[in-house]
Amino acid sequence: IDVNHAHLGLGYLASYLRKHKIPTDIIDADFFNYTDDKIIEIIKEDKPDFLGFTSTAFTIKNVYYIIKKIKNINNPPVIVLGGHHATFAAEEILKENKFIDYIVYGEGEKTFTELIQIIAENEEPTELKGLYYSNKENIIKKTAPRKLISDLDSFPYPARDPLDYCLDKDKDFILNIISSRGCPGKCSFCSVSQFYDNSNGPIWRGRSPKDFVDEIEILIERYGNSLIDISDDNFIGFKRNGKQRVTEICREILDRDLKIKFTFSSRADLFNKNDNNFIRLLKRAGLVSIRLGFESGSQNILELYNKNISVKRIIQTYNLFQKNNVSCTQGNFIMFNPYTTIEDLKKNIKLFFRLDQILYYELSSILYLFPGISLMKKLKRDGLLRDDYNHTKPLAYDFIDPKIEIMANYLYKNRKSFADIDSTFGKLDSILNIYDFDFLPLLNSEYKEIYKNKRKQILELRTQTQYSIKNLLEACIRLLEKTDLRDQDIIINGFDEIKMKILKSCGEKTTIINNKMDEIFLLITDHFQS
Repeated sequence: IDVNHAHLGLGYLASYLRKHKIPTDIIDADFFNYTDDKIIEIIKEDKPDFLGFTSTAFTIKNVYYIIKKIKNINNPPVIVLGGHHATFAAEEILKENKFIDYIVYGEGEKTFTELIQIIAENEEPTELKGLYYSNKENIIKKTAPRKLISDLDSFPYPARDPLDYCLDKDKDFILNIISSRGCPGKCSFCSVSQFYDNSNGPIWRGRSPKDFVDEIEILIERYGNSLIDISDDNFIGFKRNGKQRVTEICREILDRDLKIKFTFSSRADLFNKNDNNFIRLLKRAGLVSIRLGFESGSQNILELYNKNISVKRIIQTYNLFQKNNVSCTQGNFIMFNPYTTIEDLKKNIKLFFRLDQILYYELSSILYLFPGISLMKKLKRDGLLRDDYNHTKPLAYDFIDPKIEIMANYLYKNRKSFADIDSTFGKLDSILNIYDFDFLPLLNSEYKEIYKNKRKQILELRTQTQYSIKNLLEACIRLLEKTDLRDQDIIINGFDEIKMKILKSCGEKTTIINNKMDEIFLLITDHFQS
């Protein structure tokens, strides 16, 4: 399925506003792949009184463009920004864009709702908690932080307008849901815990198992889709209490006999050798794959990232899931950062393939220096932040080793070349797992044998593709090691030559895999029709 998830942040805002009798429309631009001009067209047609945006470092300039166009119309709406990026870059954003009226910082549902209510009464929101704004003297003001709502069950379920549209138009989509907010980790490259910590509240809160599974049941009944992405920052939460909550969620799913398949994200250090029964319970409830934060194969880099875990422990956690036939589809590697050495890179590659990872997207990943992450302070101290760094340029920093910087930038800029290959492998394991558990037991002996042979061929091709991508990285490293930094043209030309060979090899294998996956689908379809 190649459809994006619906934006749950927008969905929660919309449902909370609607609960308080405020008519609300959702423009999920990412879901529908809208252009900026399409968004402007929709806004001009709707003529809203208030217009809220969530943005990232990569989309904030698009937001500026849209706002400028909208503020030039008659009776323009009140413009409000919110979300992680706006929270940590609020002052810079207000200085850069005079058309933005307010920024909601921290958790936004209650603040945004009360802001609308106050302005509707022609009052000033100067005492409203959780707000940035510029006063009449153009001085930026920040009000006191809003305390987090402790009971997540009190929130109405998020509106899913984009999915309702897809349902009406018979389009494919993925169901996503959250069972918690926040993360107990304090990773130096991540702002999630800081986002909630700034609001004087717990850095992780979980919904009750009953409320969470109630929503799952409603989603299945409404949308008829049993594949669910649990989109929590960290589904497990805190070790002991978190596992108990997830255990109760699994039992709730099983007691209701809900036939679902799900995936989720968590930390590798939250699992240990005694968790076999816990993982088996997750599988019985429907777990097909997990996204674990491995991040690096270098102990030095793990310490830089404040991961509080060893490489050995990462491997043990991976093996634990492999032993229970649960695939780890993403390792969330950050392959390059300003401090990466050649040795770090070799260790990263070694662990990446030791953990059976394959996505080029992760192999080419570079640290994003987003506002709010604690690693920012170290880069400032070490003089690695460039003069042009700001909240819109998360890659504006220098590497200690210029050769590593050349390789990092080259691999990063060539992501589009490998996008189709990543698309295939990004969903391959999960689809095969679903086929294995849902359909294989139902096939007769003849069809079962055909399926197993095709599956074996696919996995052999997957392994061959892994080796091809591994060869790409190792060849690039060898070229770096033997070439002088002054010969950058030789390095880039060498990278180009290596890339084209690998792309040809991987592309051919990917085409064969896609064809064989189609054959398996037709095989299963034919079995149930005959």
